[in-house]
Amino acid sequence: MKKYLAGKLDAYGMGVGIACAIHCAVFPILFSSGVFASVSWMDHMFLDVLFLVASLYFAFNSLIKSYRVNHQNILPIALAALGIVIIGYILLSHNHNQLVLPTLGGLFLAAAHFYNFRLVQKAEVSA
Repeated sequence: MKKYLAGKLDAYGMGVGIACAIHCAVFPILFSSGVFASVSWMDHMFLDVLFLVASLYFAFNSLIKSYRVNHQNILPIALAALGIVIIGYILLSHNHNQLVLPTLGGLFLAAAHFYNFRLVQKAEVSA
């Protein structure tokens, strides 16, 4: 059950990272073009904070536990930390005009969970 849940946490972490990257890259363009101007809740600070909290949850529950138990490789945690710092910086600086930095933050998060998933699979095969 724990192995099944650990794989799911990485999958959810990848999903949150990719969703965050898409949100940060695509929605500002759509809002500025007027296509989604009436959907203002998609550009609300609450959604950005929700992505950050979800990223922190999956990073702590998946990456750190996998580091301790399976592979002792710090790279997934470093990638996730970099992504969280970038997204946190954008949120705290209120610089929502940026497209590249928060998108990179989301992609770093997704890459961290993907790499962690591969390391866990490799550790299970060699065990």
